[in-house]
Order: sequence, then structure tokens, then C-alpha cells
Amino acid sequence: MNLVKAIGLVFFVTLIMGSISYFVEGQTVSFLGIPLVMASMICCLAINLAVFIPATLAKTEKYFDVTGSITYLLVMAMALFALGDGINLRTICLALMVCIWALRLGTYLMRRIHADGKDGRFDELKKQPSTFIIPWILQALWVFLTSLAVIVMMATNPDRPTVLWTDILGGVFWVLGFAIEVTADAQKAAFRKDPENAGHFIQSGLWRWSQHPNYFGEILLWTGMFVVGVGFYQGTQWLAILSPLFIYVLLTKISGINLLDERAEKRWGNDVNYQNYRKSTSVLFLWPPKR
Repeated sequence: MNLVKAIGLVFFVTLIMGSISYFVEGQTVSFLGIPLVMASMICCLAINLAVFIPATLAKTEKYFDVTGSITYLLVMAMALFALGDGINLRTICLALMVCIWALRLGTYLMRRIHADGKDGRFDELKKQPSTFIIPWILQALWVFLTSLAVIVMMATNPDRPTVLWTDILGGVFWVLGFAIEVTADAQKAAFRKDPENAGHFIQSGLWRWSQHPNYFGEILLWTGMFVVGVGFYQGTQWLAILSPLFIYVLLTKISGINLLDERAEKRWGNDVNYQNYRKSTSVLFLWPPKR
């Protein structure tokens, strides 16, 4: 990708985020005079583009995952600050859900890249600034869209202090999704640490019921945060549904399952056990394997 295309990508992503921010109705909360959803967009872009500069000079991806986590934390801190006296139990719980998830995932990914020394996804991208900027600008979009449901809730700040059934259902989804993601990551990390498993693929624990249980957990928990606001969204506030939809598309079609399956096929494509595993095991959803 040349410089012109890179600039075009930055412009296109900024246009998408700006359009969404503009069309969200009913925003009663602002940060430094800027509507909260728009301020969230600016924060996501500014942080990732700022860290991209030293990262591309050093040609390293080691700052990438921690930048994503920090962006989530700053967006939530900014939203709570903007709410001021309007903070309630629901907004606090939503912010905690995002922060707990971001801290856990960021820590896990940082440890993994420290142990491996690099992230193979960036081998070709980091060679040129015009290609290395792609994951950074997409990460800004990722943080903005995945947290959109929570930010819309905070920006419109609906005055309903009572606990609704959507709060309970959304909370259950989040807890289940978080537990599944954490368990799947822990099982895979333990599998990789065992020298006897070198060169093999994991097919035990949750990985026996799904080829990508960690992704299923992540999609479920973000769906849960969207569900919390189902009783409040009005008009264009329903753009919040982009949060679970985007994470689903991202992890299944763009930079998740498709890339991992391609790498796995190159590595174990001639392995009969792997082919049987692919045929008998659900790709995403947790489901008993076929006999």
C-alpha cells in the first residue's frame, strides 16, 4: 500500500467514525464542550496515531496491544468525567466491564508478545509506515465501535435508576463471555507451555467444543453490553448495535478466524487429526463435537 492509499484509509475510517458520531441523537453529555461520542472518536484516533509514530520509527509492534487497552481506559475515564453528577450504578458497571476486559486482554497479549518476541501478523506490515499504519487506524476504529454501545448509553444518560431485565440479561451475557474468553486463553497458554505439545494444535477443554472459543466469549460479552441499553435506545441511538456486529465481523471475517485458519491450514493441512477436528468441531459457538 503506497502513501496515497494509506492517507485514503485514514480519511475513510475517520469519515465513518465521524458520521456515526454526528448521527447519534439525544446526546446530553459532552466532554470539554464536544458531544461525548465525538470526543470518544477523537480520543481513539489521537492516541493510536500518536503511538504509531514512535512505533513505526522503531519498527516494533510491542506497543500495539497495550495502546489498545489504554485507549479503552481513557475513553471510559473521559466518559465518567463528563457525566459528573450524572453517574449512576448502571454507568459505573458498564465502565467497569469495559476496563476489566481491556486490562485482562491487554495484559494477556503483552505477556504473549514478550514470550514470543514478536507478533507474526505484523512481520510484513511493519516494514513500511504506509502499511504499518493499517492496524493502528483499524485499532482506533475497533475501540470506537466496540465501545459505542456503552458510550451511547453514557452520552444520552437515560434517567432510569431501577434495575431492568435488560441489565440482568446483559450482565449474564458479559459474565459468561468473559469467563469463556479467560478460560480459553488460559487453556491455550497452558497447552503451549507444555514441551510435549510443540508442533501440535489444541483440541482439549473449551477448544474441544469450539475451534475459537475465545472469540465466541468476546463476541458474547460485547453483545451483553449492548443488551443493557436495549430498553433505552431511541432513533439513531440504535447505531449502538454496531458494537456487537462489528466485533463479530472483525473476528470472523477480517482479522480473526479467517487468518488463523489460513495459518493453521498451512501448518496442519496434511494432518488427518486436524482435518477430523475441523469437521467435527464447531467453528465459533460452543457446541458438543460431532461423532
